[in-house]
This record gives sequence, structure tokens and C-alpha cells, in this order.
Amino acid sequence: MSSRILYFTLFLNSINLGFSQNKLEELKPIIENYLETNLDSAEKFSKELLHSGYNSLNKKEEHHGLNYLAHIEYRTGNRMAALELFIESLQIRYKHGKITETANTLNWIGRIHHEQTDYDKALEYYFLSIQKLQEEEPDSSYLLATLNNITYLYLDIGDYEKMLEYNNQSLIISKLTNDNLEYANACNLRGIYFQNLQTLDSAEIYYKKALAFYSEIDFTHKIAHQYNNLGIIDFLNGKMKDSYNNFLYAMNLRKELGDTLNYSESLRNLGDYYFYTENYDSSLYYYNNGLKLALEVDSKTDVKDIYQSLSELYYDLKDYKKAYEFHLQYSELQESIFSNEQFDKLKEMEMKYQFQNQREQLDIIKNSNKKLKEINQDLESEKAISKTGSYFFLAISCLLILIIFFQNNRKKSQNNSL
Repeated sequence: MSSRILYFTLFLNSINLGFSQNKLEELKPIIENYLETNLDSAEKFSKELLHSGYNSLNKKEEHHGLNYLAHIEYRTGNRMAALELFIESLQIRYKHGKITETANTLNWIGRIHHEQTDYDKALEYYFLSIQKLQEEEPDSSYLLATLNNITYLYLDIGDYEKMLEYNNQSLIISKLTNDNLEYANACNLRGIYFQNLQTLDSAEIYYKKALAFYSEIDFTHKIAHQYNNLGIIDFLNGKMKDSYNNFLYAMNLRKELGDTLNYSESLRNLGDYYFYTENYDSSLYYYNNGLKLALEVDSKTDVKDIYQSLSELYYDLKDYKKAYEFHLQYSELQESIFSNEQFDKLKEMEMKYQFQNQREQLDIIKNSNKKLKEINQDLESEKAISKTGSYFFLAISCLLILIIFFQNNRKKSQNNSL
């Protein structure tokens, strides 16, 4: 090949790569908008971005396209397809992506393992995500997303001490960094915690806090989730009309969004409502449809919960054979999800990833003593709401000591270097 042809080829490639970069800038906001409004359109433009990356050998476009397609598969309930795409994206991001992008994908892989009840695998990816962030100046938004996922994991397995530890950190950091989305997520998790303790007034307060922030940023998926949660609180408080309206509103939002992953939860909740009001035919209809969908998307926790509900329903109908069969299915699935082997693996994972690295992330908070004091005063008002408040305040005090300790160490190291 002559030097003239070689230069011409390189010139064309440079133009192509430049155009490709513009393609990413052009399609990224379009795809992210459609992810919240129209998944079919989001898929169309994500494939266009991916093909552009293939054709121009632009790895940045390629891993972004794969990541967007993974999110679309996840939203439509295809967890395994989403997992494959996230892993493919991760392989490229390790070499060509930003550290925060790699950490984000690790976090999502952990989340899918979490939802598949592979808790030890989930925790491994969550910790890897946080460790990845420490290769450069931590990015609080990715840190907070992973902190909230770890919080949810410990909430799922019933380890409330660990759950509160991570939830307290997330509440404080997200408040100080004005990260409204992750603050809302942390509030939602706090609400679930109080709901599990049957402290319903406190749960409602946190669910409404989360709803206010989700509404402010117009996050429809999360808005639907909060209406569903408020429906549960109304149900537990015996406010059946309000409960039904919230359940129905959440279900319709999820249907409009094509949120297959969470639609089965809405169906089950409406089944609970009709069961409680002794409309057994309607209850059975919603349970059966919810079970069918939960099995399709392989949502083990939803399947388990619906098995339990069907067992109770058939018991009330005096069909003791079916009641026993569904109880057995519920018990077997419950045992497989919360096995001793799983907990042993979790303990091993915690020992392997001693969370010294995560503690260091608190260094992102600078000159925060005044703000921490204000937040601490706000949190003290919750003492009257729950008996567990004292543990919460103790945790915050410990965090304050840790922050001061890290800041002092940093100053000492700076002085030594001088």
C-alpha cells in the first residue's frame, strides 16, 4: 500500500471515529429518555448505537450500547439476558470504559444476582464495585447506589444490624451531597425496615419522603413502587379503600411502563386485598396471574410469597389438599433461598472484603461537621416514632468520629509529606 493510500485510509478512519463519537453524544440523551417512557424506542436506538460501535470499532459506543440493552432486558423481566449483556459490557469496560462505568456495571451484575437470591455472589460484585471506585477519586452517586443495594441485601436476609449500618451511611452521605435519588432510595429502604418491624407510622413517613423526592425528579418507576408500598401500609392499617386505590394506581403505572419485573408484585397485592375482603374468586384470579408472571421472570421471592398466599387462600376455602401442596412449595423455596450454605458464603465474603475501603469513601465529605450536626438534630426528632431510634443516633455518632479520625489522619499525612 502506498503512503498516499495509507494516509487517506487513516484520514477516513479519523473522520469515522469522530462521527461515531458524535453519534454517542446524539443518541445517549434520546435513549435515556426512552428508557423511562418507551422501551421499544429505547431498544431501537440502543441497537443503532451498538451497531455504530461495531462498524467503527468504537469501544465506547459498543459498551454503552450493550449496557443500555441490558437495562431494557432487565426492565422487561429478562434477568438472565440482562446479566449476559452486562457481563459482555463489563469485559469491554474493564479495558476501555471509565472506572465509574465499570463500577456501575459491577453493581448491576450484583443486583441481578441479589434478585436471584444468590446473595454471596451479589455481595462479591457489590464489594468489587466499591473497590473499583477507589482507583480514583470516589464518585458519590455510584458509591451510594451500591451502598443502598448492600442495605437491601441485608434487609432481605433479616440482618437488621448490618442493614442499619449501611442505611445510616447512605442517608447521611446522600443528604450531604444533595443526591436526591439515592436519598429517596435510602428513605424507601428505611421504610421497609420499619414496616418489617410493624412500626407502620414510621414506615409511612419514610415512604412519603421517598415519594416526594421521586416525584420531584419525575422517576415514574419509583413513584409506582412508593404507591405500592403506601398501599401495603394502608392495608396493614385496615384502610382498605385507600389500600386498593394505591395498589391499583401502582399497577396501572407499571403496566403503562411495561415494568414486567414488578407487575407480578402488584397482582399479588391486589390478590391479598380481595382475599382479605373475602372476594375469593378475584383473589384467586390475581394470585394465579401474579404467579404465572413471577415464574416467567424467575422472581423467586414473588413466587415464594404467592405460594404462601395461595396456601392460606385454599385453607380458608377448606381445600386442605391444595393448601398443603402450596405450603410445601413455599417451604421448599424458602429453605433454598435462606440456606445455611448461603449464610456461610456471605460471612466468608465479608471477611474477604473487610470494609476498610468503603470506610475511606467517607473522605468525600469535607467540612461537614456543621451539616452532620444539623442532620443529627433532625434525626433525633424520630426518637418518639420508634424505640429503635437510639441505635440510629449511636451509629451517626460513630460515623462522625470516623470522619474526624480520617480527616485528622489526612492532615497528619499532609504535614508529614511537607
